[in-house]
Amino acid sequence: MAACISIPLARNLRCGLCGSEFRCEGLLSAGKCWCSSVKVPVESLERLSTMADDCICPVCLHALSAGQRDE
Repeated sequence: MAACISIPLARNLRCGLCGSEFRCEGLLSAGKCWCSSVKVPVESLERLSTMADDCICPVCLHALSAGQRDE
């Protein structure tokens, strides 16, 4: 399952997990956001919804995808 949250517009964000700044390309960009290619298990997505209110940075999302982030 892809980790993409249905956000239509590109925006600069701060990760709700680690605080780093990153760019969310949203779903309206030509290539879609980088997160649409990251596969995250359903259980991890459910846990993520309790950990962050918005998109998270590439480092944290890849760690979550690999089962390395457990907060």
